[in-house]
Amino acid sequence: MYDNEEYFTVIAPNDHLDIRRYSASLTHDYFFSENTFLRTTVYGYTTTRDWLRQDFSRSPVSNGTGIVFGDTTVSGGAIYMRNTTGNRNRQFEVAGIEPRIHFNYNIGDFRNELEGGFRLHYERAFEQRIDGETADAQSGNLREDEIRTGYAGSIFAQNRIFINNNLTVIPGLRFEKFNYKRDIFRIDYKDTSITNNDEVFATIPGLGVNYNLNNTYSFFAGVHRGYAPPRIKDAITNGGKALQLDAELSWNYELGLRVNLSSFFYFEMAGFLLDFSNQIIPVSESSGGSGTGLVNGGETLHHGIEGSVRFDFQQIMNSENQFSFVASATYSNATYSNDRFITVDNESVNIEDNELPYAPEFTFSGRLQFTVCSGFGLQIAANYVDEQFTDQLNTEEPSADGQSGLMPSFIVTDVTGSYQISQLNATIFVSVKNLLDERYIASKRPQGIKVGVPRMITAGIDLAF
Repeated sequence: MYDNEEYFTVIAPNDHLDIRRYSASLTHDYFFSENTFLRTTVYGYTTTRDWLRQDFSRSPVSNGTGIVFGDTTVSGGAIYMRNTTGNRNRQFEVAGIEPRIHFNYNIGDFRNELEGGFRLHYERAFEQRIDGETADAQSGNLREDEIRTGYAGSIFAQNRIFINNNLTVIPGLRFEKFNYKRDIFRIDYKDTSITNNDEVFATIPGLGVNYNLNNTYSFFAGVHRGYAPPRIKDAITNGGKALQLDAELSWNYELGLRVNLSSFFYFEMAGFLLDFSNQIIPVSESSGGSGTGLVNGGETLHHGIEGSVRFDFQQIMNSENQFSFVASATYSNATYSNDRFITVDNESVNIEDNELPYAPEFTFSGRLQFTVCSGFGLQIAANYVDEQFTDQLNTEEPSADGQSGLMPSFIVTDVTGSYQISQLNATIFVSVKNLLDERYIASKRPQGIKVGVPRMITAGIDLAF
């Protein structure tokens, strides 16, 4: 269908996604003195998402509607629409509190800035799968019903030590603990009572260094521990087995240079290395991520270089009109860095040195912005993403079902025009996303090709009071 330019065929016109979200946050500052203050943030939100989705199959079915898309002469090349629905209904609750203290002090001749605090975080997800008996049914038979709960606590501190006017050292330390639980009440239309829980704990140190050679050149370096707990749904299986996925751990290193020439030119470049002992990676459903789209990636290594540049031409021209150019680019090589064997056609294959899925080698973004003192503004932006593999085997040939194969590179251009009405303290804008109407594959996970957003025009007004 993609090759035949059937990009936006509506295959399920009754599908409906309803989202309601309510959120609130409160921040309070308490000043003990000129050098010490406490900032406390309390936050919470609830989101309800009911999603009606018509079912489909990749082979002929007895309960079909008779509507078929794609090429039936190719294995896996067609979609057969079912006369049933799978309603994915979700509700999420999140709340937390984070007190954070800021304290400026001196030890001898060394000036220090301490920032530390703790966070208590709660989250809960209610998930149901309701199967309807027609192509537009919003209700039906309860197939799955479960609750997932997580409690997280962290204590953290970071201290800036100003050795002198040029050198700053920034050590930091964070302790994280995450308790999670999965309660399954119904699965495959059968009532059950499956419960399991687990917890993960991590010590996360970090160290950063900044050295200002002069007002123009400065160097920076850092080493930090990377950590992320697994999703509860992935860490505990449907059968109640805990720790299907391990925590994601890494050591991250960077070394870079910043250049600030006068007030019109800024440049930054950094080399980086990310060494994962275990990386949780996204893959196509057809290549090992069935049911979740995530798998333990094992040991992986990312290294590369990134840079950004900014020109403010109005400073050179001594003009009241603003004319600037900003660009950034990243080159990254991400591979499996140790033996990792997966089973393909009943054979064990070592994918060491293969590239990671959804890890483009090169990305670029640039933005040209022009604003005149009369209030008119124009911004032109371009984004480039290099080609990407979608499975651990680095398969290049696209599959007929669209779930695996190399994703080609693409570039998207956006344009925004605006006008400021100073009397009303307002700005009118018109924005065109994907100006050239580029057709590209944004993703292939979890069930096939997702086409990037087509040309989209939006207009609006920003009011400030």
